[in-house]
Amino acid sequence: MIYAKGLIFASFTLIVGNGDQLSSLRELSEDEIRDMGRGEIFSRGYDYYTRGRVLGVAVIGNEVMAEVRGRSSSPYSVKIEKEGDDLRSSCTCPYGGFCKHRVAVLLSLAKDDDLVTKIPAERIRRYLSTKSRGELVDTIWNYASSDMDFMRSLLTEVQREAREVDLSYFRNEIDRRLNEAWSVEYADVSRYAIELEKFAERIRGFADEGSGKEASELLFYFLKSSIETFENSGIDDSSGSFGMFVIDLGNLCAEALKASEDKDVFPVDDFVDTRIKAADYGLEDGFDPILRELPEKTLLSAERVTRERVEEAMGEAEEFWESRDERFLLVTILALLGNKEEYTELCNEWGVEEWITELESIQEKEGGDPA
Repeated sequence: MIYAKGLIFASFTLIVGNGDQLSSLRELSEDEIRDMGRGEIFSRGYDYYTRGRVLGVAVIGNEVMAEVRGRSSSPYSVKIEKEGDDLRSSCTCPYGGFCKHRVAVLLSLAKDDDLVTKIPAERIRRYLSTKSRGELVDTIWNYASSDMDFMRSLLTEVQREAREVDLSYFRNEIDRRLNEAWSVEYADVSRYAIELEKFAERIRGFADEGSGKEASELLFYFLKSSIETFENSGIDDSSGSFGMFVIDLGNLCAEALKASEDKDVFPVDDFVDTRIKAADYGLEDGFDPILRELPEKTLLSAERVTRERVEEAMGEAEEFWESRDERFLLVTILALLGNKEEYTELCNEWGVEEWITELESIQEKEGGDPA
């Protein structure tokens, strides 16, 4: 990825390799690009292109990676891939559809032949292969010393290689990254969520190296802290990007837990309380995969704690919805334990018979017999 420095909106296209795989993209006409981004989208993308908002376009194989200066403080990342007749693209802006940033990148590819710089990938690889191990180590270290983000990435890889997980370091790193949410603007939330997920996936990778317990513990800490951040930071998640990250985080935690021989990695009451809080923001789906990985002993403990929370909530609530989340968690745990008789009785007692079908589906997925 190419990063623009300073305030000058320099526009250039960088081709790595011969670029033959993407010749059809570079031959797109303005009318064809207009058809992709109809109306105002094309006009705004064309404006971005002519104003030099495309900061860098790298073509590697059949992929295009670019950065476009938008309204946010940092440029948006655009990725375009050609697969046969299909054109796949993504952008870290909050728009979600075929946006002006993608239009600007395609126009840059198609129209700026005079700005193309060809750098053969094999030539670079041959150059690197001529360097000694010591020279390569010095180069990497010098780069890491001037780029703290790269240094952190390097430290993560070192710990993965050594199969040593410094829990304190990673908790601090999670806190540091989530603290940024307090200053993230709406236009940057999508990019911010993507970067958080990349970091979470690195932690998930520890499970593949035999550290499933540590990975599970860190990912649950990440999950709990993310919900607290969602609640307290005031982050504008109108696009849903941060919420989707939280749900994906639950899936990563479940994967790490599945790879761990020791499933007892976080306090049950902490898990239950965090799951109930998540439901206030519609993020409870991130916890269901984790619930399914918990052993029976832990589920029984979760059942006990949840019963206490249900009693507390029902004692304080004036309306059913005020204790709905606690009640639904309880019957979900009962379904996972295969206790159809009790969850059916409770649903009937509470007047939520419609829950029973969903709970039967949960029980069937776990191999139980709801009949």
